[in-house]
Amino acid sequence: MSSIVPELKFPDERSKTLYFNESKKKCFDVMDMKRIIINEAHKDVFVLFNSHADRACEVVYKTVGPQKTHQSQRYVTLSLVNFEKFIKHVLNDGGKVLVYDHDWREVLEASIGNSEGLESRYGIDMTAGDQDEVQAVVMALKVEMDMKNGETWTIGCTFINQTLNVLGFSTFEDLPDFFNNLETILIQLGVKELIIPSNIANSISNTFKQVVENCHCLLSTSARGDFDYNDATSVSISSLVDDDMDTILKLENHPHAHLLKSTLQGLIKYLNLSTVSSSSYKKYDLVEYSLSQYMKMDQSTVTSLNLFSDDLMDDQNNMIAQSMTTSLYQLLNKTTTLQGSRVLKTWMKQPLVDKTSIDERLDIVEFFNNNPELRSNLRLNVLPKLTDIYKLFKKLSKFKVSRSQAIELTTSQLDPAMEEILKIYDYINVIPEILEFLNDAISEEDDDRDSKVKDLIFNKFVKPLTTIMNPLSKPVQIVDTYIDVEHFIKENEIKFVLSDDDSEIKKLQESIEATKQRLERIFEEVCDLMDPKTAKKIKMETEYNNIGYCMKIPRSDGDKLKVLTKIGYTELSIVKAGIYFQTREMTDLNKKLYQMKQTMKESQIDIVSEMLVVFKSYYPLLMKLQSIIGTMDVLLTFSYVSIEQATIPYTRPIINKMGCGGTEVHKARHPLLEVNEGVTSRVIPNNISFASNSSKLKILTGPNMGGKSTYLRTIATCQLFAQIGCFIPADENSQVVLVDGIFSRIGSGDCQYLGLSTFMVEMLQMSSILKSSTENSLVLVDELGRGTSTYDGFAIAAGILKKLKSINCECIFATHFHELSDIDESIENLKMLSHTKRGNVLNEDEDKKEITLLYKVGKGKAGESFGINVLEYIGFNEKIIGIAKRKLKELEEDNDTDLNTVKDNINVDTPGKKKIKLQLSKEQILNILKRWKAELQGKEITKEIAHDLLHDLVNEQ
Repeated sequence: MSSIVPELKFPDERSKTLYFNESKKKCFDVMDMKRIIINEAHKDVFVLFNSHADRACEVVYKTVGPQKTHQSQRYVTLSLVNFEKFIKHVLNDGGKVLVYDHDWREVLEASIGNSEGLESRYGIDMTAGDQDEVQAVVMALKVEMDMKNGETWTIGCTFINQTLNVLGFSTFEDLPDFFNNLETILIQLGVKELIIPSNIANSISNTFKQVVENCHCLLSTSARGDFDYNDATSVSISSLVDDDMDTILKLENHPHAHLLKSTLQGLIKYLNLSTVSSSSYKKYDLVEYSLSQYMKMDQSTVTSLNLFSDDLMDDQNNMIAQSMTTSLYQLLNKTTTLQGSRVLKTWMKQPLVDKTSIDERLDIVEFFNNNPELRSNLRLNVLPKLTDIYKLFKKLSKFKVSRSQAIELTTSQLDPAMEEILKIYDYINVIPEILEFLNDAISEEDDDRDSKVKDLIFNKFVKPLTTIMNPLSKPVQIVDTYIDVEHFIKENEIKFVLSDDDSEIKKLQESIEATKQRLERIFEEVCDLMDPKTAKKIKMETEYNNIGYCMKIPRSDGDKLKVLTKIGYTELSIVKAGIYFQTREMTDLNKKLYQMKQTMKESQIDIVSEMLVVFKSYYPLLMKLQSIIGTMDVLLTFSYVSIEQATIPYTRPIINKMGCGGTEVHKARHPLLEVNEGVTSRVIPNNISFASNSSKLKILTGPNMGGKSTYLRTIATCQLFAQIGCFIPADENSQVVLVDGIFSRIGSGDCQYLGLSTFMVEMLQMSSILKSSTENSLVLVDELGRGTSTYDGFAIAAGILKKLKSINCECIFATHFHELSDIDESIENLKMLSHTKRGNVLNEDEDKKEITLLYKVGKGKAGESFGINVLEYIGFNEKIIGIAKRKLKELEEDNDTDLNTVKDNINVDTPGKKKIKLQLSKEQILNILKRWKAELQGKEITKEIAHDLLHDLVNEQ
């Protein structure tokens, strides 16, 4: 339990002084939350100091109460359970852990991508947990500068995803001022740790570090020599990957093959993939990864859309997390298998851009919609039987492999190894049941469309599952041939099925069985010696305290044991539950049974070891099997979410190719608002239109709290759902045009560790969006320019709006600069509708406006933002509201004109003088210019002369 605080003990005061003196050298009070120092003071007692102790208190204990102070150092102790909890928190947050022993010698350093030390020393399983397990995608990266164009870098990288069994490589060009493509690949792959050579660590820019940090990725370095590739030192690719010569040849003949092999070398060294124990059975799928094969999203979009909830949120201590659905992943993740949740997370980071592939997913979802019985049987009755292949093989990897590729088992490992073998055996045996359900569903004849969809189901699931099951019949046959599965499940012990009557193992098994039967008869004989009432109270225990078979009688009936004096008995223990005892013969038989079991286990080791070798050889095939099951699970889940979970059923969108037509979504709803209890009634559907006959760029204005940000998120969510192959929360016949990227600037935040203000972060984000977006992108901008003065903000917003128009992308530009609505007639204006009612003489406040927010999008522009009305709506302090109203009135009276006339105005800004603005006709301007030309008589015009001329003009008006 998290409340247990272990005590830090020392044999004497001198030891305590030496310990804390050394801790000061190692743990001086720094605010480095990415490199946590932990001391293993005693067995199961871990100590953190100063700022790291503060963090441990926050994460584990939720209070600083357990924290203590010694010699001006704050410290806190953790038990092994809490140590594991804190470790996972730190590594998930992109940190590293450095562990020292009691004498402050370094024990290990661990990161999210390299946690084997934690697993071997403390038994911490980084994959343990429910749906949101740790998925450590690790990438190694190197850069080359384009000598012809120094502004462009060529980046080569290799990455590994252990849970999906993928080893991939990619190259791409990037601009060192932005690293947009680096950000894209880190997001799409979900990279947790990025490895770079140590020689370039000091030369990389702050922008590079910022991009990596924003993607919640740990930046680590490895020795330069680890990336030095040559044929003599390289690990053969074929020893790591499945037999895929086409992809291997692609890598070998790649234009940047040396760069890629260098990063592969660095990745292998860092993760120690070349060791025999880790590569003996693992064969990865080698893939070439291209950024263009999926839709791009920046980290700002991932955050603003609430794509994933905070991985560090403690659901047990957060009432909001308990009662509400806080992310789109949480909304969709109703998968049945752990592999399904992994696939879903990957799909959400990698939306498709190919219409055919998306339509295939939608076809399958629709098929499951139309077959509710099939969906229910698979989701509720079949898939829950499947465990996780990756985790099973993680456990199997603990059984060491000798140089001869044989498994070296001990007798204590025999039963655990057999357990994992049988779990894999059970997994394989569920597949025929899945195939039976699918075959039944596609066997009936229907119309042509149904026939095409059933062919798709056959090709996507039935055929590949059948193909995989053929070779997997061998390990199943081995288990059926040698192991009595039912006996193992019932008794938790191995019993071989042997046809050879003269086999030593069979004779031993028969002796064991005969001994057990004699022990059972002894129990019956003891009961016969007792009176019937007492006999009913006696219980047989088959495994008591490593003693074996014994009996238990209630303490109140202990005196009844005297009748056993003739046959002899021994009291083993007297506890609250009763008196445990054995007869003399039972004691002898237990010893004999133990010796026979040990002999049996020794004779079983070779057979079980051979079975382990066989099962490990099928790891790649089993991972392919699990991948197919994961895909099926996600598509079943999309059907469930769309039909059963949704308050109003989601509908299938019509997918149009990129650049063909315009998106038209009818009555779109934000799914997170809709699903949360108490909010459904306030969800107002809105249309989304980027029709080809209308402007692709739209300005959205409206009151504060009127729903602008929600509308933007609804647009992006519908686009995302469509491109991952899910139905969308909208009416039927909605059309979605594919986009190559979603880029958004919604919300605000600073970046303190780089000294960046909110405004600077906003500008950097917009600069990145303008570089990344194309005419096929979707761009969503919310309240740009609010971090600076009104005039600066308006000018910046207007300039960016002009640039977005030139890009010609689909864009909604939400703003409180209502005057932007007038700067270009070709830009369509939208507004959040509201109903306002002004006070009258009967009101206490004639200027008071009552506003009713309708959360509905209409055409046109809004006249004001009703900020003060929002203060009234939420019950803000009346005195402050009164001051705000008076000040607003003063400002409105003082300003001769406002930004509404900027586009038609002549503006002169003279230092120290008030800005002058006039609205003039074309004829007036021409007359003034002719008069000025005569008055200047060839003089060079300056700001001062121009200001004086305008001042005279003002006085004339």
